[in-house]
Amino acid sequence: MEGSYSGLRFWGGTEDEQSGMALAGGVDVNGDSYDDFFISAPYVANNTGVVYMIYGHARNSSSVEDVDLGASPFPYGVAIRGAATDSLTGYALAFSNMNGDSYPDLIIGAPTADYQGFGLEDVGMVYVLYGGYFTDSDIDLSQFISSRTTGFTISGASQEAHLGACVGGAGDVNNDGIQDLILSLIHISE
Repeated sequence: MEGSYSGLRFWGGTEDEQSGMALAGGVDVNGDSYDDFFISAPYVANNTGVVYMIYGHARNSSSVEDVDLGASPFPYGVAIRGAATDSLTGYALAFSNMNGDSYPDLIIGAPTADYQGFGLEDVGMVYVLYGGYFTDSDIDLSQFISSRTTGFTISGASQEAHLGACVGGAGDVNNDGIQDLILSLIHISE
């Protein structure tokens, strides 16, 4: 490559984690006036998955900055870790403003999550994390509790439904002034 380039270069933390499987960005979810960037690695840690939130910041260099996604603790922002092995957290990512505040909310698909306690496998799970919820601390989705300040979850209802293989912001479909979301189901039991 000839010439001079500046920006970020991302390095996956482990072999076969599929860093970059889903990408999302260009929105400020933590209210610091800089756009943030999200990159997922759904096959990390026995397919538990992780979503890395890289905080936007003022440009202080004209060179390429390397970002090691395997760094622990994660110094570039927040690591959002999946709730259980084989859930593929971060398989899909999107944004929508589900609670009508001034922050975009992060939508995370985990299409092979099991419905714990009911013996249903691969029902899938979608996490909606409210934009104002993000701090400088990593997030463990196994400890996530739905609330008016944190966000909520949606679980698939049948074996192998794979809810969350695709997720997306849908705009305000029902014209109630609040943005909506669109989710996919791969299989529905009859």
